[in-house]
Amino acid sequence: MRIAEMLASNQALTLEMLITVDETLAHCAVRSSFDMKASLILAFTHSSRTAQILVKHKPRCPILVVTPNSWVANSTLLLRGTFSMIVGSLISSGTLLQKVIHEANLRKLVKRGDKIVFISCTNGG
Repeated sequence: MRIAEMLASNQALTLEMLITVDETLAHCAVRSSFDMKASLILAFTHSSRTAQILVKHKPRCPILVVTPNSWVANSTLLLRGTFSMIVGSLISSGTLLQKVIHEANLRKLVKRGDKIVFISCTNGG
């Protein structure tokens, strides 16, 4: 598709920009996990898109996909190195974060003192 055609269709341009932003965020999260020697990447998502992009960048640590959608939780289990957790809502709160970290600890994905990378792509991820 030519740039002129994309400019004619604002929606196509916006979608292209969102994909680029999601890819960039995922790349930075995986890169940060390498640099920090993180034990886990937490991915908060409504769809499996964030997890799919993260897996594409081949992180060394596991990815815990946190989602309110049971279909997403089940589908991300097919991706390499991912685990899933279903929550009621992704509305940001300290309680949600504590609950997720506690669950990761119970699953032996992390232990006290480990470093964790968080990612949340809200526009299509």
